[in-house]
Amino acid sequence: MTSPILTASGISKSYGAPVLLDVDLDVHPGEVHAVVGENGAGKSTLARILAGVTRLDAGSMQLAGDDFSPRHRGEARDAGVGFVMQELNLIDPMSVSESLFLDALPNRWGVIDRQRLAVGP
Repeated sequence: MTSPILTASGISKSYGAPVLLDVDLDVHPGEVHAVVGENGAGKSTLARILAGVTRLDAGSMQLAGDDFSPRHRGEARDAGVGFVMQELNLIDPMSVSESLFLDALPNRWGVIDRQRLAVGP
């Protein structure tokens, strides 16, 4: 088995009341994970922490064996970590690539450059 590319250990976050309490997650190369649960279970909060949108209260993360604590979404994205929210009603249907790079779509005069998008902006 390969070493995890992303490790989250003891992740906790509270907004007055605990939302996440001592969550652990290992992601190995080539794996796909689905985070499921009831509304208010902390799924979006965990994704936002991993993607640098929300700061954790306790715990630690490692990316490729190095400490990982992105201060903002761009820093996480530059390290290769991002997420696509499930809110389907926000934007007309988009491809996975378009959704991942929504805030950095390669374009020329406002038209998406699909060739550059295929290899990443």
